[in-house]
Amino acid sequence: MRIPLFFFLIFIAFSCNKENDSEVLKKFSIDDLPQTWELLSINTGLSGEIVMAEEVSVSEIYVFNPEGKFSKTFKDDFTEGNLSGTYELLTIENSEYLVLTYEAEIGGLSYCAKDSKEHMRISADAVSLFNGRCQAFDGPGMSYQRTK
Repeated sequence: MRIPLFFFLIFIAFSCNKENDSEVLKKFSIDDLPQTWELLSINTGLSGEIVMAEEVSVSEIYVFNPEGKFSKTFKDDFTEGNLSGTYELLTIENSEYLVLTYEAEIGGLSYCAKDSKEHMRISADAVSLFNGRCQAFDGPGMSYQRTK
């Protein structure tokens, strides 16, 4: 049985659209909220060693909601908790950042910031977020990927 060329082309077109749709779901977009981003890896600092999140007992999950609100869940061997606040999208020197402002001081719920702000750089292809605030002091840089 031969499949007419017309039906074959329609099948290819729908296959490509589904692939592109799943790609879009993995990207950060202010027009596609809510979104959940989880810790993917940790750059250990000046040594440049990359440790995958599943190799350590650290979990960080950010949920970005409409109206500029977010929540963060943090857990490691010693600390766990939830925080929330607001975020805004900012462009600095052709790079996009999410500026997170917490409703309370972060304290032990972050390796990179202890005050009420965090800056997360959105990768050029929008498929990862990066918090490298404390790498200048040989601290960790945290990379996140979208899961929902």
